Amino acid sequence: MASEGLETRFKEFGAMYAEVLRELGIDARVGAVPGEYCPGAHSVNARGLVKLVGTGQRIVRDAWLFSALIVVGDDARIQPLLADVYRHLGLPFEVASVGSLSGEVPGLDVETVERRILDAYAVKAQLEPSALDQVTWELALSLVIDHRIGHIR
Repeated sequence: MASEGLETRFKEFGAMYAEVLRELGIDARVGAVPGEYCPGAHSVNARGLVKLVGTGQRIVRDAWLFSALIVVGDDARIQPLLADVYRHLGLPFEVASVGSLSGEVPGLDVETVERRILDAYAVKAQLEPSALDQVTWELALSLVIDHRIGHIR
């Protein structure tokens, strides 16, 4: 059953993301940050002060999907947007809880983070990143734009 292992997946993936961020020079920890958006015990944060990675799972009867949102930059753009959303929802939110990887390590870019995360997944799955066929890689790359901030269809 897909719901079995829910907590284990949160712990394992959270630890994996935190380890990658530590390798990049960030004091990364797993745990909620007071006032964070989408609060969760398995958020990955910097110094216990700012959320950097949010994690979530979707489960159906025979399958699960683990996803993560990693803020590499643009925290100054995200903060007011989240403040507005949380204000409209009437939920507590602390703007200062929103951080980014490049805020922790100036100059850190998406490509470097992406490569490190893909490498971590490859180790976790005991596969080389190149194990995916070219057609699958090309399809994934063509869909990336749909998931960038500011993209509107």
